[in-house]
Amino acid sequence: MPSLKDQLRAIDENYLLSIANKGLLNRAQKELANTEIAIAISDSTLEATLKDGTTVTITNTPGNFTCSCPARTICKHVVMALLYVVQDNAAVPLSDEDGDKPGELALPSFAYLLEYTQEALIKEYGKKLYDDALSKALNSQPSIIDESQKLTISMVETAVTVSFLPGDRLGGSICTCKAKECHHRLEALFHYIQYKTGELRFSLTSTEATVDMSIIPHALSLVEDIYRIGLFRLPPDFSEKCSQYSTLCHGAGFAALERLFETCGRELALYEQKNAAFNINSLSKCLGAIYQICSAVAGGKSAAALAGRFKRQYLGLPKIRIMGIGAYPWYATSGFCGVTAIFYCPDLKRPLTFALSRPVDSEQQGLKTINQFWNDKSAWNLHISFDELAKGEYSLTSAKISDNDRLSSSEGTKGALISAPTELDSEELAGIVFEDFSQIKQLFSQEDDFNSVYAILKPARIEEGHFNRVTQEYKMPIFDKNDNCLYLTVRYSKINESVLHYCETLAQKNVPPNAITVSLAISQERFNVLITPIAFWAGSTVQNLGKDLPAAKDKKRQSYFAKFFNTKP
Repeated sequence: MPSLKDQLRAIDENYLLSIANKGLLNRAQKELANTEIAIAISDSTLEATLKDGTTVTITNTPGNFTCSCPARTICKHVVMALLYVVQDNAAVPLSDEDGDKPGELALPSFAYLLEYTQEALIKEYGKKLYDDALSKALNSQPSIIDESQKLTISMVETAVTVSFLPGDRLGGSICTCKAKECHHRLEALFHYIQYKTGELRFSLTSTEATVDMSIIPHALSLVEDIYRIGLFRLPPDFSEKCSQYSTLCHGAGFAALERLFETCGRELALYEQKNAAFNINSLSKCLGAIYQICSAVAGGKSAAALAGRFKRQYLGLPKIRIMGIGAYPWYATSGFCGVTAIFYCPDLKRPLTFALSRPVDSEQQGLKTINQFWNDKSAWNLHISFDELAKGEYSLTSAKISDNDRLSSSEGTKGALISAPTELDSEELAGIVFEDFSQIKQLFSQEDDFNSVYAILKPARIEEGHFNRVTQEYKMPIFDKNDNCLYLTVRYSKINESVLHYCETLAQKNVPPNAITVSLAISQERFNVLITPIAFWAGSTVQNLGKDLPAAKDKKRQSYFAKFFNTKP
């Protein structure tokens, strides 16, 4: 165990501020300049006698002190004794044990910090703080580490330094952020372990759920009943039954099944009400997903791995860059509306999303709310509108990202503008810009058919599309330089009305193919690729389709839309 002498040589004013406050330290500095003090130090004890007869005794560690004055906590006399040592290094005498030769100062060892295990850190700090610190350590630049009389670990990106006195455990370390509970100490430990051993033997905690498998046969039976009976002959309250199963799945720990049954219940309710918003594709996809999950669990697959998560886990990153590539508005049958911005992160080499959402009573109210969202200026202390936010390049400090690549609006995240707008020809966007449409399949995961991915397409030409009055979808073909064809799909809604007008008008005018690039949300739906336009680019200018398009008020544009329904303008 390091001697008291080793620890006294390592203390500085930052240590004194960690055990006292600035006012007490200033008072001690003033009185020390006008007071005589006698110090006697051995390997385990410091004894200080002030001119007024007050005595201070420190044993084994600087934090273990007593004073003859009436104070119950740290007092100015203790701070004066320690400050005397800080200001006069010669006050701590050397001994023969300090080095190979008398008078030579030996450096203390901090190897004991390498003995921490993952289990011990999780037990002491909890999974959330542990994961946050480890995520930052894994995704940040190497820190600056100095091992001398004390160990200092300076994290460059966050400008925070953590210091250890000889023999100090993690909880006794000093952090310049001055917060009582922070992730910096843990992050510093991870940096030190990687520095000393060349690797981190730690991993993020498992988030597998504890599940009750007794719900599985009942869920399978319900899906089979829907297909056996058929939609037309289903009892009128079957949507309520799906909602009840959603609650049961929540209690059983199956978050994925809870969400799927909830969606099925909403779709069946629309069908029972003969509402035109009913989507047979959505219902079929959810029923198929429920059947796949239940069949896999019944067949012996890990139930915990298939259960999903009830709450998204957000992990922190010290600093990242993001490049805005567009934003789109949306309205869900669940009664929520919002706008979602898409960013490409060169550091993580994948797109990230950031959304504003709010529950509303109707689609008309949703339109008003979305218009407010476009002008919202609250994200990351940037003081620019959401519309502008989705078009520029920024650096984010202390960003938080969920396990499904969503950025958090945490107040601790600070943003700074790098350039506006995002440069389309930037080499860093190369991973998501496609001139050859046949390469798009590489964006899809073979394991998950329901995730959305984002890309930027450069079409060589476009053709006039077709509006399906049954599904109320407009499909516009676009072609790459090799004549590969994809179809942009816009579903009619009040929110998408201007987008639909614009796409149809664009095809009518036959805009030169090199003047436009399109940012797309791509998702696999019932064995097809559904491609929805999000933003058009004119040079390096991003045009958010849901925001930047004027309403179709002139007769010519109205006529384009009217012909979809065989009605007069």
